[in-house]
Formats: sequence, structure tokens, C-alpha cells
Amino acid sequence: YFKAAVKSDPSQLRNVMKEIALIDLYSKLDADPENPSLLNAVAQFYNIKNEFQRSLEYSFRVLEKDPLNKKALQSIVFSYRGRGEPREVLDYGNRYAMIDPDEIHLQYILGEIYVKTLRCGKAVPYLQNVLQKDDTYRNAQFLLNGCLAHDSGGNGAG
Repeated sequence: YFKAAVKSDPSQLRNVMKEIALIDLYSKLDADPENPSLLNAVAQFYNIKNEFQRSLEYSFRVLEKDPLNKKALQSIVFSYRGRGEPREVLDYGNRYAMIDPDEIHLQYILGEIYVKTLRCGKAVPYLQNVLQKDDTYRNAQFLLNGCLAHDSGGNGAG
């Protein structure tokens, strides 16, 4: 089936390769169903495919055994961000920050979520931190400028 799909539409090669990799992961997971690395890998695959609920199912299996598993928390943050659930992003993002507070992508996500929930006062330090580490980080300057312009309007947002 995969060969036929690629033959009829060569642009599908990437999707076919993803599916083959996922099948391979599942076969390894069948042999070792509680392996946290394999569970995290499956969760990450589902995040890539925008199947956030399925990703969460695997990530939560890891957290049951290891509540501060960095990869599982990272995957959960991405899943909830993809689902548009800011409260959960912040809850799990803060847990993740206890383990790796300097992770630049996490700081960006927290800043972004605070901007989207109209809490610029909380967003600014995260966004400034991101830009201090990487002044080309996508959208960070735009979000920061928006917050600073909003705050300079005398609204005291935050």
C-alpha cells in the first residue's frame, strides 16, 4: 500500500516514511509496553501528526510512573498548546519549568500563552529572556512589541 501511494503521488513519501516509523515504534512498544522512551516517542509522533489527544494518552502513561519526566511534560505542553487549552499549557509548562527553567522553547510558549490570555505583564519577562538568548526567535519580538505597546497605553496589563 505504501509503495502504491508513493508511486501514484511521490509527494506522499514523507507521510509514508512517518507511518513506517510509527509502525516500527508500535512493534517495539508491543515488546516493551511500559518503556518510557518508547511511550514518549509515540506521543511525539502523534503531536507531529496533530493528533493531540492520542499524544496525551501516551504522555500521561509516562507521567503515571515518573511525574517529572521531562519529555512527557514537553509533549503534554505541545499537545495542549495544539488543542488551544491555555490553562493546561500553563499548568504543565510550570511543572516542566521546574525541571528545565532555561529551555528557550518552553519560555517562548509560556510567553505566547500569557500574551494570548492578555497577561502581558507575565509574558514580557519570558519573551525578553527568549530574545536575550536568540534575538531571531520567530514571533518573539512581535509578541514583545505588542505587549510593550499595550502596557505603554497606560492600561497596566498584567
